[in-house]
Amino acid sequence: MEKIYYDYSVGLDAPFWIKEIRTPRGRLIWTFSSPMELSFFFIFAIVAFVIIRLFPVLWFLGSLRFVLLILAPLKVAKLYVNYQPDGKKMHAFLVDFLIYVFSFVLKTKGIYQGNRVMKKSEKVVFEKVRL
Repeated sequence: MEKIYYDYSVGLDAPFWIKEIRTPRGRLIWTFSSPMELSFFFIFAIVAFVIIRLFPVLWFLGSLRFVLLILAPLKVAKLYVNYQPDGKKMHAFLVDFLIYVFSFVLKTKGIYQGNRVMKKSEKVVFEKVRL
């Protein structure tokens, strides 16, 4: 008889979902039509905070304030939660992208046999030779 092994990595990789928001006493505040990921709320709050800090003149604007404080963080948070470049979660992709930029784009040293070496600036010129 063959043993059955369970793969728990799928369950552990699942996000936290929020269906309703309640007070500590249990009173219902809000119910979502479909469950929302917890990371959606974090990204929404971070983007809204950044917009408030970058645009302090926002309080004097009319309808543009609604667009910048609600719709922009909403779109960014939905993009963050729903879009998976290269089959990865967005935060894993961003970390990999930053590692790539700092390791390969910003470094001026070349890679030779796995080690970083200074690039030689001399030109190689091939001359015709008669044999």
